[in-house]
Amino acid sequence: MLLSACAGLHVEKTPLQTPLGANKDATPLPIGFNKIAFAIPTGTPMIAANAEGWLGPVLCKPPYGIVTQTSLRKKSATDDTMRGIFNTTMQGLGYDVTGDPGRMFDTDADDQRTMLAIGGRITDIKINFCRKVNFWGRAQGITGEANIEIEWTVFDLINRRNVFKTSVRGYGRLESPNPEGVEILFEKALSAAAHNLGANPDFYNLVFFGDLPTNLPGTHTDPYENAASLFDPAQPITLAAMTPSTTPAAGRWGEIKTNAVLLQKIAHGSGFFITSQGHILTNAHVVGNASRMRVVTSGKEHKLTAEVLRVDKMRDVALLKLESIPDTMVINPLPIVTNKAIIGQDVYLIGAPAYTRLQDTLTKGIVSAHRVNPYTKLPFIQADITVHGGNSGGPLLDEYGNIIGLSVSGYIDNNGPLSGLNSFIPIASALESLGITLDARTKTMPVELAK
Repeated sequence: MLLSACAGLHVEKTPLQTPLGANKDATPLPIGFNKIAFAIPTGTPMIAANAEGWLGPVLCKPPYGIVTQTSLRKKSATDDTMRGIFNTTMQGLGYDVTGDPGRMFDTDADDQRTMLAIGGRITDIKINFCRKVNFWGRAQGITGEANIEIEWTVFDLINRRNVFKTSVRGYGRLESPNPEGVEILFEKALSAAAHNLGANPDFYNLVFFGDLPTNLPGTHTDPYENAASLFDPAQPITLAAMTPSTTPAAGRWGEIKTNAVLLQKIAHGSGFFITSQGHILTNAHVVGNASRMRVVTSGKEHKLTAEVLRVDKMRDVALLKLESIPDTMVINPLPIVTNKAIIGQDVYLIGAPAYTRLQDTLTKGIVSAHRVNPYTKLPFIQADITVHGGNSGGPLLDEYGNIIGLSVSGYIDNNGPLSGLNSFIPIASALESLGITLDARTKTMPVELAK
């Protein structure tokens, strides 16, 4: 009976797989830890307090037995400890990992580099632990061993789909007693499971070479594009000459809004075409440090990929270009007006406020004032158009449908955003910051209409 009570759970001693090592001839796609969820049925034996070895009944404090539910299942799915373990383990294997939990500033920009998001479901946990005491019965801490099984899934943030899935196990052992031994055992097993994911050849080839596993349903035969640039970011860009529209946009918004796009990575923002070759203007904070972004055109007609060509963080503008344009897609850029916006004139904004499902939302306001940032000395258009997260980078239009700026930020106080107080970048300033010129034949808005 004593031997039966002290037996505990069977903990598989899964070995660490041999890593493949970083490849100097390949650039790994940036990967980012998303979350870990628990997928273990209630009542499943997970943790056993037992007696280790022939001196176990003396050195391991009773009671012994199996615990089916523990605080481990209540760990946050985005716990910084889990993220830190994953990141440290993967970086040690040569992977480019984003989202360092120890990073104090500019975390959003680092997260935006992510191309492949990694998530896990814990499908099994087996932990045996001993409440260690010395020969005088004084508590020393917990020792033991643990094994967890994690079903890892890789999500392609550009093409918005799962591209890889595998189940691996990880084993950890704690020899030195520690008061937080159960949590440490779990973390050791988690680190081992992350290591074994990184050592998986299919995962390695996906991240380093863009090779999709052939045995996954729903995958395409072409490998995912690599991280090399397809375009010369320094190539001169001159926008074609266009005569500003003098026809009221009322009744033409269905056509005009096709110029706006939704941009996605981890979060989402807005943007708009400035050339028929697929050049897109948006905010620098929308792209962060990403090299590529997912582009969803108006009405969700096309889902494409664009490369980030140029970024000016101080002016908060960025230039992208579609990697390819479908034969069925026609891009008709809107005229650009560089006249200084008139205070009181009607203006409109197209974007995706708050939610991606609200793409193509049109809002109206007036130009309230012209402002200059006291630190950067850069100009802004103040307008009372309602702006929400997701509108960033969207086109600001005059009443004729001409582009006069792009959305960038709003004013906030301790209670949150201040309604009707929002800033927009004048289009001339945005183009100048990115080194984009206008054809010399481009006309400005007629004075009588501009007023």
